[in-house]
Amino acid sequence: FHMLVCGIYGIEKSREGILVSAPDPIPGVPFTELLHVCWRNAVYNFHWEGKGSRIVQVLTDGHRAEPVAGKFLLDQQSGEHEVKVLLEK
Repeated sequence: FHMLVCGIYGIEKSREGILVSAPDPIPGVPFTELLHVCWRNAVYNFHWEGKGSRIVQVLTDGHRAEPVAGKFLLDQQSGEHEVKVLLEK
């Protein structure tokens, strides 16, 4: 499961939070959402829009996340959060 989430979805848990990086979807397999990803006392629901593997923007609860070294850090430690990842080729 860890390899699937990290390799295909580009999501990796760390001590600092959840890192979101460019996904590598499997050709022909729908790639739209990953729900109930837990980190500390928070629950993240991820939704991808667009096609391709280049991240244009990441929104958490409607607020833009800023990239650091090509990755986006989500570090809210409690509550439920909606994450929208906008992709392009």
